[in-house]
Amino acid sequence: MSARRRPYVAAVAFVVVAVVFPRRVASADPVLVLIAEPTGGTPVSTEVANRVRGELIADGFHVELGPSVPDADRTGALRRAGRAGGAAIVAGLFVDDNTGRIDMYLLNTFSDGVVARRVEAPTRSPDEGPQVVARHAVTLLRATLLDFVVEGLRSAFAAPPKPPSRLSSPAAPPPSQSRDDASERRPSPRLAVEGGLGVMGGFGGVGPAVMPVLRFRLAATENLQVRLMGAGLGAAPSLQAQTGSATVQQDLVQLDAIVSAGRGRWPRPLAGVGVGAYYAGVTGSGTLPYQGHDDSALTLAVAGAVGLGATIARDVDLSLELQALVAEPGVVVRFADATAARLGRPLLFATFTVTGWM
Repeated sequence: MSARRRPYVAAVAFVVVAVVFPRRVASADPVLVLIAEPTGGTPVSTEVANRVRGELIADGFHVELGPSVPDADRTGALRRAGRAGGAAIVAGLFVDDNTGRIDMYLLNTFSDGVVARRVEAPTRSPDEGPQVVARHAVTLLRATLLDFVVEGLRSAFAAPPKPPSRLSSPAAPPPSQSRDDASERRPSPRLAVEGGLGVMGGFGGVGPAVMPVLRFRLAATENLQVRLMGAGLGAAPSLQAQTGSATVQQDLVQLDAIVSAGRGRWPRPLAGVGVGAYYAGVTGSGTLPYQGHDDSALTLAVAGAVGLGATIARDVDLSLELQALVAEPGVVVRFADATAARLGRPLLFATFTVTGWM
């Protein structure tokens, strides 16, 4: 419900209470009754007006007397009286000079809706005419007020219809572009944080190592992304020999560019190249009479990557990639004078990550 409707609903709901329990809430004046003085001031019309006023005051309504009003200006007079008195609903009672009948008008000051009723004088007993008309007018006013207020509540709670668009409807997308694809387009540039797991291994004698992966993405265009990746602090595979043992810790920092093909939720191919720094730290332990030795190396790494990406929710992507890295120079692990393993010629690095776009 809009902010403009909230005071209207509250006021109209309060009027319902005023109609049902008038004596208890009459001081709040949610309903104002305006009785127009008869133009000619005949005995019949004057008595009807006085009796109606007395009946309404006895029932707890706020009643005001006003001058006679031409038929064409009755709605305008009620509108002015309602705004001046701050009432949610204004009722106007206009007594006919000749017949004593009453024309009743109800005006909603919020929606400007108007309802009109007429109370006829009885013809069977002229002596009882003013009294019957007055009582009938009050009863009809209460019943009409209740219907009027309930209808106002229905209108207040009803959802406003959507205005028709003045623009022509967009043309249907071509067959090569689905609605899902269009809905997944993102403005560029955008930033994203990506996290997951990677498995690094090679063919030089060192086993695979599982390590966490963290990337920061920048979408330069819809299909081109620049990424900064850090991977490390994972498992350290070990090497065994007769002269001792060693564990190898591997870390990687890389800057790359990735190009994707296609859009939307369907898996899309990825390809990219990157450059970074590859670190290998070796912790050795010797078997007597040999001694262990710790060493490390930091080398340049060049990588190429292929993979698949998919959008699983708004601003959330999944990626599965495989990189091939070549370290220059390569890293060699030795036991005594014998080569036990080689690293970086090449290394394979498989990653599975989840990306959240900002």
